[in-house]
Amino acid sequence: MCDRATNHNSKRGSALISTLVITMGLLGLVYASIAISVQDVKGSRVALDQVRAEYLAQSGLERGLLFLDDAAKKTNVYDPLQGLSDLFAGGQVLAPFSGEDVLNNGNRVGSFSTSITSIQESATSITLVLTTTGYVPAAPANLLPGERLLAWSALETTVQYDLETSEVFDYAYFINNWGWFYGNTIVCNGNARSNGQFDVAGYSPTVSGQPLYDSVSWNGTTATLTGYQDDNGDGLQDGNDGGVFSSWDILDAQNLQGVGGQASNQHDFLDPIEMPNLSDLT
Repeated sequence: MCDRATNHNSKRGSALISTLVITMGLLGLVYASIAISVQDVKGSRVALDQVRAEYLAQSGLERGLLFLDDAAKKTNVYDPLQGLSDLFAGGQVLAPFSGEDVLNNGNRVGSFSTSITSIQESATSITLVLTTTGYVPAAPANLLPGERLLAWSALETTVQYDLETSEVFDYAYFINNWGWFYGNTIVCNGNARSNGQFDVAGYSPTVSGQPLYDSVSWNGTTATLTGYQDDNGDGLQDGNDGGVFSSWDILDAQNLQGVGGQASNQHDFLDPIEMPNLSDLT
């Protein structure tokens, strides 16, 4: 009897120990899983904050470019770069945005700072470097008590503003609105373009067309054209390019004569060309 009781108690003890070992093992697995899950959540949050910081820096870049575009418009017709040059009258570096908050439905999602450095300027060109930094949840100087900087990201880009010849001079005929060639005897010796609709109605005017080039250089005696534009897409540089160009549609295009009468030489719905100030042709 004693031997049986001892053997029974021994089995119960072994089973209890086994249960405890299994339970501890399961608890260890649960703890490890929780720890890994917490770490994954933290890692995901850090990665998300970093992405937000990068987009905030991009917002700062876009805001800086808009700031420069606004300044470029505040100029006089004889010095188109004056608006940009005036920004740096007090120094080479300008910081138009510092700790600028970005809001979503009234809630702050982060902030950015943008600085602009003028690195080169001439009578016809100005080169600027924009440096922007995005912060989550806010710029260091704007953190509330108890807040800490979770992520930041910086971007840098170079922007150059140049004066160049207006594209309106690529055309023998250019009008800033509606172009109409109402007459069979109208002859355009070159290209024709309108910033609006181009209309020939029931007439048969002639547009002889002329190839466009990327640039022209002059050494005092000879002009050299470079960068032939194959705008009719035939793969040839045979002089049969150019034609009629319009920012809207071309009405009764089938009546046109000359190179401009070819469908491949009729280009519509193009971006408008900004009309230059013609009071100073230089």
